[in-house]
Amino acid sequence: MKRIFFLTFISLFTACQLHSQDLMINLVYKLELNKDNKFYKRNDHYFLAAKKIEDGIEFKLDVIEEQASFYEVETLRSTELKYNMLKAFAGYVNPTFFNLKDKKVFFRPSFTPVVKEGKYLIEEPIFIDWKLSKDKKVVNGYVCYKATYINNDKKIIAWYTPQVSVPVGPLYYGGLPGVILQLQNEYATYTANEINFNCKDIEPINYNMDSEEKLTYKEYNNFLKKRMKDVTKELESKKSK
Repeated sequence: MKRIFFLTFISLFTACQLHSQDLMINLVYKLELNKDNKFYKRNDHYFLAAKKIEDGIEFKLDVIEEQASFYEVETLRSTELKYNMLKAFAGYVNPTFFNLKDKKVFFRPSFTPVVKEGKYLIEEPIFIDWKLSKDKKVVNGYVCYKATYINNDKKIIAWYTPQVSVPVGPLYYGGLPGVILQLQNEYATYTANEINFNCKDIEPINYNMDSEEKLTYKEYNNFLKKRMKDVTKELESKKSK
C-alpha cells in the first residue's frame, strides 16, 4: 500500500514539473505569528513585541520554469533587532533556492561565530514524507488541500493548490502536487495574498553552488556541535596557560 502511494505521489510530482515549464510566477506572502503556542500563552515580551510588527514584513516566492526562490522583501527595517526577532520566531533564516529538475532545495544556515559565513550550504530533497488529506479550504480564491508533515516534535501544516501545479512553497518546504499557499509551523503562518502570472522581471536567487560545501541539515548540525566543542576546548586551553 505504501509503495502504491509513493509511486502515485512521485507521478504527481513529475506532472507538476512538466506543468511548471515556461512558467514565470510571483507569489507574495504575509506573515502572522500564531497565538496557540507557549510564548503567546505566557505573554512572552519578545514574542508579543514581534507580533505587533508582523504587518511590516512580507516574503516573495519567484518561480521561473525549473527554478524557484523564497526570500524576504528587504526594507530599511529588515536589519532592525525587532524584525530579526520576528523572522526568528517565524522560522525564516535565509533565502531558499529550489532546483526542481534535481528535486533539491538549498539554503544557508543561520549565522554563528564559530563557522565562517558563506562557507556551507544546506542541501535537502524537496520531497519529504507529507501526509495528504482530503480536507480542503479556499485560500485567496484557490481551492487548497491539506498536507501534514511531522518530524519528531515538529508539525508543519501546508495548504496547497493543484490549480498552480508547481511543487514549492514558503521557507524550504515543497514536494506537493501544487504550490503551497499557506504554511503553518508552531509559531507562525505564511499566507499568499497575491499571485502574479507571466512576470517578466523576476530572477530566482541562485547560490554559488561550486564555492560552498553542501551538507544535509543533519550533517551540518553534527558538524556544528563538534565545532562548538573544539572552540570551547581551545578557549579553555588558552585560559590555562
